Amino acid sequence: MKLPDKDQSEPIGENTLPMINIVFLLLIFFMIAGSLQNSMPFDMDPLKGTGDRPGSDTPLLLYVSQAGEFSYQGRLVTEAEFVAVIEEQISETQAPPTIQIKSDQSSNSRVIIGLLTRLGTAGVSQVTLAVVE
Repeated sequence: MKLPDKDQSEPIGENTLPMINIVFLLLIFFMIAGSLQNSMPFDMDPLKGTGDRPGSDTPLLLYVSQAGEFSYQGRLVTEAEFVAVIEEQISETQAPPTIQIKSDQSSNSRVIIGLLTRLGTAGVSQVTLAVVE
């Protein structure tokens, strides 16, 4: 039987290559997870203020730009189109949805008040205005 020489053997120790692979996989995972955040459809300066936290149900999210444009589910919509979507949802579920509006600080309040009036006429009873503290 031939035994290996002590000089020719590899140094005793743990192989660190699997640990390095895991660290790089975790790094890639957190880089991707950190970039999956929903971005605002407009360049917005959100409203600032304080208020209650929203309830547990997930509201429908509507963005209102400084120019009075609306964005719902990632696409530009008119006020009439958004109200039509809400009316359709109410007729399907027989329950009014909760709507959250994220508006720019400089947006015209008359646009939001007009939208709230139309939503109230459509049967919506809960609308929240998102603010940044």
